[in-house]
Amino acid sequence: PVPAPKPVTRAPIPAPKPDTKAPTPAPQPVTEAPVEAPRCDFTDVVITELASPEESFAKYIELYFADKNCAGVTITEDIKVISYGPGDCEPSSITIDLKGETIRDDGFFTICN
Repeated sequence: PVPAPKPVTRAPIPAPKPDTKAPTPAPQPVTEAPVEAPRCDFTDVVITELASPEESFAKYIELYFADKNCAGVTITEDIKVISYGPGDCEPSSITIDLKGETIRDDGFFTICN
């Protein structure tokens, strides 16, 4: 006699498991260390023009900051222009503070009244 076939039993198909992996973190923007701009040498300055006519209000002083790093920079140091009268050994009371002023892009700075 031929044996009867055995019933086929299949293992149950497991239900899909929820994703248990930690979520992938969002990419973070790359931040680079700030690059410090070259510093201006405020001591490399020349008086290029001075006009002080006695009978005129057209008085001015023109300064030139020779360091190329000074172009367009705001003066951050205590730089002062101090007036001396003709033949005086002592300064007058006229002092012009340049701190906080901005040098033009061509390196010149003009003081006028």
